[in-house]
Amino acid sequence: MIGALQVPLENWDIPAGGALARWYKEYQKNGYLRRSYERTTHKYSLEEKKAAVGYYLEHGRSLRRTIRAMGYPSVAALTMWIDALATGERKVHVTTGTMVQFSEKQKREAVNALLGHPSRS
Repeated sequence: MIGALQVPLENWDIPAGGALARWYKEYQKNGYLRRSYERTTHKYSLEEKKAAVGYYLEHGRSLRRTIRAMGYPSVAALTMWIDALATGERKVHVTTGTMVQFSEKQKREAVNALLGHPSRS
């Protein structure tokens, strides 16, 4: 039991981190708990998002540089803003796999050359 709030504990999903403490403080302060802790207003205005996307497009299309210069947001958020406000303009990096595709024959020839074996077709 928390204050005058009586809820059977078996009906609770125990929150992670400091959520329970925040709920308790809110209940103590207001006498009730809000139904939702979702943000009701956007953290960044459309103008701020446009400014970040504009900086990104004008200064080398670097996510990290834009975040450092503008002071916001995260890489994930900036990526979403770019995709929404400047569709198709985001620079995409390939970080896995090879950039050049080789055929099986080319791969065999490279291995044979490395091992000093004569080329076989």
